[in-house]
Amino acid sequence: MNKRFSSALVLSVALLLLLLSVCFAQQQGDLTLGQAKFNDIAQGHPQYFTIPQMASPLADDVRLIISLTSISGDADVYLSVSNTSPGPETGYDLSSSTRGDDLIALNSTMSGAFITGPYYIGVYASRHNAHYSIVAFKTDMHITVNDGLPQTSHVEWRQYTYFKYDSSGSAFTITTTSIYGDPDLYVSNVAEFPSRTNYTMKKSGVGTDLLSVPAGEPATYYIAVYGFGASSYFNLEVKDANTIGLLAAGVPMFETIPAGSTQYFKFKLTYETDLKIKVKRRRTPVIHLSLSLLFMRDLLPTAVSGRERQRSEPRKSPLPRVMPPILPMVITILLCTMTAFTTLMFPLLLSCPVSLM
Repeated sequence: MNKRFSSALVLSVALLLLLLSVCFAQQQGDLTLGQAKFNDIAQGHPQYFTIPQMASPLADDVRLIISLTSISGDADVYLSVSNTSPGPETGYDLSSSTRGDDLIALNSTMSGAFITGPYYIGVYASRHNAHYSIVAFKTDMHITVNDGLPQTSHVEWRQYTYFKYDSSGSAFTITTTSIYGDPDLYVSNVAEFPSRTNYTMKKSGVGTDLLSVPAGEPATYYIAVYGFGASSYFNLEVKDANTIGLLAAGVPMFETIPAGSTQYFKFKLTYETDLKIKVKRRRTPVIHLSLSLLFMRDLLPTAVSGRERQRSEPRKSPLPRVMPPILPMVITILLCTMTAFTTLMFPLLLSCPVSLM
């Protein structure tokens, strides 16, 4: 009787621990290729995504890229083709856990599920709470960019990475800020895959490029970033004149500001620390924004003028905690534990001898 009771107790505890781990791990659903997701993540509470199995294996000249941009804090990415919850403690096949932005690339030289999927993605906040974006795409397709939201990506030497942007008709700017390498910018509202020989507008300076598109009819603009000279890692942002652009921690932004005017930016901070904003003017009226350590309570507008720069100070109120919903988790855990305990103990109670007085 004691041995059977002990076994039942051990099974109940194991089931409870399993339920706890499942509840604290947040399933985020499928990643749609070419569509970025922006999420908050708490340290110690991983989030998981799935890329469904593809209809055909990766072609010889096509790669599958998983790109994670840490807008605030530092999130890391893990990939597995067999483990639905990949991570540093649960196991993984590929990972990128550098400080800042992360990238995992798969190509046709791999075998098995690595070229077909499904792919299971785990995102971990390694040091503090974080705010990040994640996108998965094949190099022969477009990444959809949203107004004012940064997208970090990679392009190989003499290859293209493609984006598309649905314009409302307002004037807007396209900025590619080089993290390393020399990405060039080719844009068209006609050709779906612009190139060095087929484009409507282009910017091919050394390093960072900024292209201003005048107001016109609503249209879809197709953007090609070309790796000139070597492979390049870059940050791309599309922003119209009425949008407050989102800044990513440690990623500089290149912007044009006419003399006497003001442009606004915002940033999201996920834990309390010092804030430092650097504004470097290259030439009038062009300024270069280089930000490091962006940690604050909310999305706060930062005003940057063509004549002066202003520094935003962090609010003194406590920081919000990014936590999973507690009450539904507690109720689920209690119900599952009671069900498991009843299921395990009921046969033991029936087997106990009953004496009549």
